[in-house]
Amino acid sequence: MAAFGKQSFTFRDVRGYSAVMHFVLGSDTAGDLTTYAATLPALLNACSNAVIVSAIGPYSLESTGGYGTNSEYPNAVDKADVVMQAADSTLHKMGIPAPILTANFFADGETVDVSATALAALIAALTGATSHAVAPRSHAPFTLGVGGMRIRTKNRRKTNIRTLTPDLGGPDE
Repeated sequence: MAAFGKQSFTFRDVRGYSAVMHFVLGSDTAGDLTTYAATLPALLNACSNAVIVSAIGPYSLESTGGYGTNSEYPNAVDKADVVMQAADSTLHKMGIPAPILTANFFADGETVDVSATALAALIAALTGATSHAVAPRSHAPFTLGVGGMRIRTKNRRKTNIRTLTPDLGGPDE
């Protein structure tokens, strides 16, 4: 690998909440790195109910202002934590916000199915031969999608007396 770059994608769900995914990408040349990074948004959107609204890194995208799809697991606080294994045998988690139920999970709705079509395409792109995602510290390339599970994280919204509660529509106390 001759070129490495940090790539970030910002997602927005149907309610307007956002989530960010970070990757470290590696490729033979800087031009290949930019081309490779540009293929990831379509693959990520196929796995998520949220929509990518901006990107920073080798591939840049100005804010589009879109909103995600109202479907099963529509919130950015729901994530499909996919575990990837790097060439140096370390494990790394990748959280896909607002995951599509049928595109990412087994019938139980909790266990990630790495052989599902959309997720398998994303994993194949992340473990590519010449361009691929790499481990953040060691820059060892990802070689395998191991599995994963559904995670629900807390919403990090700042609230005060002037903020309206989403459930009640009145002032927060």
